[in-house]
Amino acid sequence: MLSKQLAALIVLAAGIAINSPSYSNTYLDYSEWQNRTEEARVNYIMGMYDLLVTLADSDAGVRRGRHYGACVSKAKMSNRDLAENVRLFGASRPELHSQPVTAVLIQYLIGLCGKPPSAN
Repeated sequence: MLSKQLAALIVLAAGIAINSPSYSNTYLDYSEWQNRTEEARVNYIMGMYDLLVTLADSDAGVRRGRHYGACVSKAKMSNRDLAENVRLFGASRPELHSQPVTAVLIQYLIGLCGKPPSAN
């Protein structure tokens, strides 16, 4: 079950993707995204990742962004590496193929980095 914050992030990311001329006014689910060129996949995933780590409307959002930003930085992943890792992660999970790319990205990051710290 998706949290309200995660669901809101997916809706926001989809809204931005819908308005992006490079994606023909549609948001992409995983199966559509994986069929794009490598360059298009990298560009799309980086847009979604940037939203995830920079967009925050709460302390939890700030913690989430810092957590995933530090984790990906520590892993020394290039944009291409992140896109390819998300592609491979989703490819081995057919239940994710109809999910928005953002949801697959978040599940990949949770597996790589763990869940963001909660407020204590």
